Amino acid sequence: MLIFKKGEEHAIVIVIVQQNPLTKPLCTKSEKKEVTFLNNPGIYELWDTVNDKSYYGESSCLMHRLDLHRQELERGFHSNAGLNTAMQNGISIADIQFIVLDCGPEWALLDHRKVRENAYIERNGDTNRCYSTNFDGGKSAPPKRIIMRPFMAYNTRYQSTRAAVKGEAEKGRPLY
Repeated sequence: MLIFKKGEEHAIVIVIVQQNPLTKPLCTKSEKKEVTFLNNPGIYELWDTVNDKSYYGESSCLMHRLDLHRQELERGFHSNAGLNTAMQNGISIADIQFIVLDCGPEWALLDHRKVRENAYIERNGDTNRCYSTNFDGGKSAPPKRIIMRPFMAYNTRYQSTRAAVKGEAEKGRPLY
């Protein structure tokens, strides 16, 4: 188990397991472990320890995805509706554990990650302990994209400067 700290006020517990989520973590809280392996692709779980529910996800870079989850949780908001409701009902970032289920270069292909992610969701979805499913058992809707630095051009809001240049060029109005 690792503590990933971003500032002194918030910490996310990271639990690392190999291939089987039921195995023991590779290290304990008191041990130090290099976290550069989190720059690899993989499948992860956000475990709400208060409600005993999980959110499963995949990423081409686990460290980047962990940081995005941390930012959302620090704001008291999450793009997943179920986890967002739990945040509004009083759970905090300290109540969430980031669990690495599968990690490494062998997970570079998106299709392989999606198959494994869906297997975790299906295994846990029927027990009403999974934020990654709707009540009818279907996968939750994709998260709404958060635009960090919007760009306005010709009274149109774009998610980035690059998107604005591309969009306006297609309309025959290049940006200079």
